[in-house]
Amino acid sequence: PDNCGSGGDDDDDDNNGGGCSPEGKDCYFCCRDLTISEYGDTVLSQVGNCGKDCYFGIAPDINGVKHSALYLLETYYVENGEEYGYDTGPLNVQGTDKNMFNRCY
Repeated sequence: PDNCGSGGDDDDDDNNGGGCSPEGKDCYFCCRDLTISEYGDTVLSQVGNCGKDCYFGIAPDINGVKHSALYLLETYYVENGEEYGYDTGPLNVQGTDKNMFNRCY
């Protein structure tokens, strides 16, 4: 991922995520908390993913929520072994562009 969104600060120490914009187009995670997955460049993996129901070492998203076994794909995401569309599920994506893969890649 190249950026954390226009409101983000990737150099801060609070790990609060990417920031929000009025347009709702920012990534919910800091760049340092995401990586290109071992599954290929169409999957973003959360740094520290340690398996289902594991939150050890996981940084929270912009809303302060930790997500277990999180993978962002082009058309959906996987959290804790469950698949969700970007308009549903625990990420609770707000704004006009709900696709978190596109926001973060």
